[in-house]
Amino acid sequence: MQAEGGSPLFYHHSSLESLLRSVYPDFDWEVSKFPGADRATKGHWKQEANITAAMENAETQLGIKEV
Repeated sequence: MQAEGGSPLFYHHSSLESLLRSVYPDFDWEVSKFPGADRATKGHWKQEANITAAMENAETQLGIKEV
């Protein structure tokens, strides 16, 4: 993207994920698919929706049917 002249976009966004979320806010982005997804952003785990999504993803990946 930067080689094609998109580098000014990153003056306002620290990552591709941030940029895409601002351009397409209604899209249900899977944070785990982005590079660096193993690092949570500041305050990420304070949001209940993020915790719920992570738990549901773990349930699916591990095949958990009932707790």
